[in-house]
Parts: sequence; C-alpha cells; structure tokens
Amino acid sequence: MKRLLKGFWQGITATKNAIGNLIFLGLAIFVLIAIFSSDSTTIPESTALIVNPSGVIVDQKRIIDPFNRFLTGYEDKDEESETLLRDVLEAIENGGADERVKALVLDLQRLGG
Repeated sequence: MKRLLKGFWQGITATKNAIGNLIFLGLAIFVLIAIFSSDSTTIPESTALIVNPSGVIVDQKRIIDPFNRFLTGYEDKDEESETLLRDVLEAIENGGADERVKALVLDLQRLGG
C-alpha cells in the first residue's frame, strides 16, 4: 500500500513538473517571437510628412488635478485636446532632416481654438 501511494505521488509530481516546464517553454517561445519579430514600417524613398495636430496648439499643457479627474471620470467631453507646439516643431524639423521626405502636408481639420 505504501509503495502504491508513493508511486502515485511521484506520478503527480512528474505531471506537475511536466506542465510547469511546458508553460515555461511556451512563455520563452512567446518572448523570443516578440523580441525577434519584425513589424517595422517601410518608408518609401520619396514621401510626404503629414502633420495633423488635434485640439489647441499650446506652449504648455494645462495642469489637471488627478484626484478630481478620477472623481469626475476620465473622459470629459467639454475639454479640448491639446497638442504641444514643441511636438509639432520637432516633427517638422525631423521631417526636414530626413532625405526621404520631399513634401510637408498640414492637415488642420482637427485643429481647434
């Protein structure tokens, strides 16, 4: 009887170890695929930089009280979104430095204020 229970317990332990090893291998394969997969976007040799800011262009974003924002809800429909002027200028400067960018397109449909 003792030998039967010991063999049964060893079978449970072996099964547990096998399942743990399979889960570890699955996670390791998932991480390797995530690291080495190439999801990069190719940019043609002659392209246009499209800048489409939304909301109001500001020098500095307004300060939002996080506690008040939490109590009132995260999405406030009355507030306009803000785009930093520094971000727009940086995008234009980076596009100007890139030899592949031949034109600048300003899409101002979502611009507010």
